[in-house]
Amino acid sequence: MWAALVGGMLSVAARAADEQRSPVRFSVDLREEYTDNRDAVERNAEGTFDTYLTPRIAVGFDLQPTILDFRYEPALRWRSDPSPFENEFMVLHDVGLKLQLRPAQVFTLRAGDDFYYTDDPKVEEDGAIVRGDRSYYLNRPEVGVNWKFTRQSELDFYARYSTKRYDAEDAAQLFDEDKLDTGVTYFQRLVPRFGLKLVGRYNDYGYKDFGGYSRDFAVLMGGLGAEYAVTRQTRAGAIVGWENVEYDDDRFASENGPYGELTFRGALLPVLRVEGAIAHGFRDSDGDPQRSVSPSQEYSQFLARLEWDASDMLTLGGGATYRLGNYDVDTKWPMAGVSGDENVLVAGVDASIKVAPHMRVKASYKFENVDSDVRESYTKNTAAVGVGATF
Repeated sequence: MWAALVGGMLSVAARAADEQRSPVRFSVDLREEYTDNRDAVERNAEGTFDTYLTPRIAVGFDLQPTILDFRYEPALRWRSDPSPFENEFMVLHDVGLKLQLRPAQVFTLRAGDDFYYTDDPKVEEDGAIVRGDRSYYLNRPEVGVNWKFTRQSELDFYARYSTKRYDAEDAAQLFDEDKLDTGVTYFQRLVPRFGLKLVGRYNDYGYKDFGGYSRDFAVLMGGLGAEYAVTRQTRAGAIVGWENVEYDDDRFASENGPYGELTFRGALLPVLRVEGAIAHGFRDSDGDPQRSVSPSQEYSQFLARLEWDASDMLTLGGGATYRLGNYDVDTKWPMAGVSGDENVLVAGVDASIKVAPHMRVKASYKFENVDSDVRESYTKNTAAVGVGATF
């Protein structure tokens, strides 16, 4: 995967050099963040400040019909009041590469990889280890293809494989994960602004066995959808279908039920962008034995986001997500928790101010409330302010 992408990058770079373009961009962000509930607990919450320094290098080529982007974005985090089980300093690495090719006018190929590494070494106090190494990497290669085989019909397919690996064996036993995501969409335009689509998705999750039980499972969804172009910049859509969650271990009961979603996104005005969604189905299951809950959660979710360019210098935004979930324990797994509801609200506002041609100041506030019968409930407030510059 990486060899093919790098080869494509060198080819496109040569073309860009011939056209005397400068594809390299540098930027740096400095952000200060405060939360009043560092550990997301119900009682005895502790606050902390986090300082992030994030330089970034990006190399981008847009030489139609070829598009290629590379980024490397390390982040240094300092925490003013870490818990006894946390490090004061942490380093996070983010590397990404994306390539789009169009060998024919109706045929588009996509490929990419996102790689993340969190450097989180063991925590020691007075020479004793109080928490082991929790460093890990997450790698997500992806391929896709889009085929417009007629003026009114197109087929899109993607496949993504995620690998999460911890350095320490004790953490790997619990948290290592393999995940395969695939999806296909067939779209048929019936009139200029309206069309129907068939949608299918398959997700396969793999974990290490725990206590003699397999935690692997798969999710299959199929549905029929519609899409309507409200304006040239705004789309409304709907999908109705059926979803199945099947567990590798027979001691976990399978789940079946309806799936549905309504979406609305786009620009109502040149300076006003909106996004909204309502969805119902089964959440991607959670095989982490430390949470001690049922492996699946049926949910209904509501999401809304608004962004307004108040002026050439100021952009304001705000949004919220509300999820109503239900865990239903139907398993012989001895560590399974209790059945119950879990309702989650996350809401926030943000602002971005252009203070110079290549510099912005950003501020944000986020409120989180978790009301749960199956894990610890909590309320959390987080505020942040930062400055970013590009070169």
